[in-house]
Amino acid sequence: MKYLMAPLLAVVVLGGMSCARVMVMAPMYEPEPVYEVLVGDFHIHTPHSDGRLTPVERVEEAVAFGYDVIAITDHGNFKAYEEALPRANELGLVLVRGMETGLRDREHLVALGFDATYEPRDPHRWALEPGQDTVFYQEQWPRLVRESGAFVLYAHPHVGYEEPMQWGLREGLLAGIEVKNAVVGDGWN
Repeated sequence: MKYLMAPLLAVVVLGGMSCARVMVMAPMYEPEPVYEVLVGDFHIHTPHSDGRLTPVERVEEAVAFGYDVIAITDHGNFKAYEEALPRANELGLVLVRGMETGLRDREHLVALGFDATYEPRDPHRWALEPGQDTVFYQEQWPRLVRESGAFVLYAHPHVGYEEPMQWGLREGLLAGIEVKNAVVGDGWN
């Protein structure tokens, strides 16, 4: 750490007034890098799951809304990413690889930015307990984060803060929580 010598004038009272010049070491901090704020949506669906607009239409919609970045997060797959990427590049929109996954009929997770080689196992249908017909969430979730580099958000947190989410938080696998989306109050929101 760099230090800056900062002279300070101190007045010391010891039975009378006298002045002393005191040198103190004050940390000198490097200026923070400049950050750019991007506007976007990280939980969007297409007909590859339960959305209506095609991947290209989602990109064009995002640009029309003034977004800088989106992630198309269809349930259990990331097919839309490859379809949307050329149009996103043409329009200067940042497109993040994404997918919605999670426990069958329970908590949902939005996974962002994972490696292209990631092969989901029982996506969007993880088991709550080991030994069931689909993969146990404590086997698949760490693989998604630690092996493929995903950034994982808790989607639709209205279902509560139950053991799977508590476990994910304790294990350092849960990086954020969705606060609001466009259809809050309907169905899964």
